[in-house]
Amino acid sequence: MSNSTFTRAELFELLSANYSPQQIIAGLEQLATSDSTVDPNAEEFPVEISDRLEKLFNLA
Repeated sequence: MSNSTFTRAELFELLSANYSPQQIIAGLEQLATSDSTVDPNAEEFPVEISDRLEKLFNLA
């Protein structure tokens, strides 16, 4: 992992303690509807995506 990105596997590993893979994918897809820079099928994500997903899940 670099300092500014997570691989897809790292992101799922980080969030897997609290969320299922289906929830993570759904969250990425929801973020992508309002942010064209988010690709739910990407292999790398900026580190702040984990915070954005946590905020999204906490609002649900």
